[in-house]
Amino acid sequence: MEMTWDDHQRWELDCWNNLYNRCCATFDEEQKQQAYAPLMGLTLDRLYRVTGCEGKTILDLGGGPVSLLLKTPGVLGVVVDPCLYPDWVRSRYAALGIEQVVLPAEGYTGNGFDEVWIYNVLAHVKDPEAVIHTARRAAKVLRLFEWVGYGPGPGHPHALSAEVLSQWVGHVCEATLVTHSTGSGNAVHGHWEVTPSTHLGGYLAKDDAHPNGDPWTWTPDLWQFLLDALRPKTLLDLGCGEGHSTKWFYDHGVDAFGADGCPSAKAATVLPSGRFILLDLTTETLHSQVDMVWCCEFLEHVEEKYLGNVLEAFSRSNVVCLTHAFPGQQGHHHVNCQPREYWVAKMASIGFKLDERLTLGSRVFTPPPMHWGRSGMIFRRAWDG
Repeated sequence: MEMTWDDHQRWELDCWNNLYNRCCATFDEEQKQQAYAPLMGLTLDRLYRVTGCEGKTILDLGGGPVSLLLKTPGVLGVVVDPCLYPDWVRSRYAALGIEQVVLPAEGYTGNGFDEVWIYNVLAHVKDPEAVIHTARRAAKVLRLFEWVGYGPGPGHPHALSAEVLSQWVGHVCEATLVTHSTGSGNAVHGHWEVTPSTHLGGYLAKDDAHPNGDPWTWTPDLWQFLLDALRPKTLLDLGCGEGHSTKWFYDHGVDAFGADGCPSAKAATVLPSGRFILLDLTTETLHSQVDMVWCCEFLEHVEEKYLGNVLEAFSRSNVVCLTHAFPGQQGHHHVNCQPREYWVAKMASIGFKLDERLTLGSRVFTPPPMHWGRSGMIFRRAWDG
């Protein structure tokens, strides 16, 4: 029988009360923290205390009864966790000036912290995306360690991936093999400057390691295939983010422009002046006639009630190349995850037909987990060959 959220919570509390002897036998958990901390960019001294954080205000989301803040001298800390631990846990926190808030992290509204720490938490919570939203609102720096590729299971209602965490955090997160005192596994870890996520959808910002933004959408071999096969002279990149894909087409001779609803994307765009359109698809659409629309890793971010504005923009082209998220696929602001047949029907409603042959031929350039390799489809106007 499928476990409810309350079942998972009872399982979690039972572990602390029985397996960990009412939160007293926590040596195993604290040894793991010694592995997590350096991978979150924290420095440990010879006594395994966290140093270099003196005077900072730090929010620990999901810190449990043995938060890393207990090993971090000189901080002003808050630990948010929904479990009801023994009274002495609160007393120990209070003795060090650490506030314990008994609340799901998703519901915490405090802000103004220097840093937020999250480690081995997101698989356990009710809504991991909402927890990251809480973190991005609460502080300018996020330190994170999360195991990926496991679950779900008792006490762990979610299975996480590097791709999903990248979307939520707003930076590219890569998984590496991590070994600790009692085992090993793949994990995402690091620390980043973050901003509140208050936009319609989302995009991954470029950084030094990934100058082209989201590596799962950077597909120049595929784009060259599309240019050779379809020969578009004009192109709309709908949901373009900073415009990396748009610029590739522009640099290869296509009269290309991009549209996105995020003001921060426009501020950071790599496109020449006049090539980026700030477009709020909840209230408006585009009527520009183009040869082709490129729309990658975007449709799932648009609520169905606004889909008419997207389809109107599609209808002004001869070819639409799109990806989509499948039902249940996690991700930042995934609000319209649908099967392949849904999009085939939507495109048919505006006069487009799936080109099966060209779609299959295109996917060899981007195998999964690349977005195009999982769900990419090429649609032509019904009268266009």
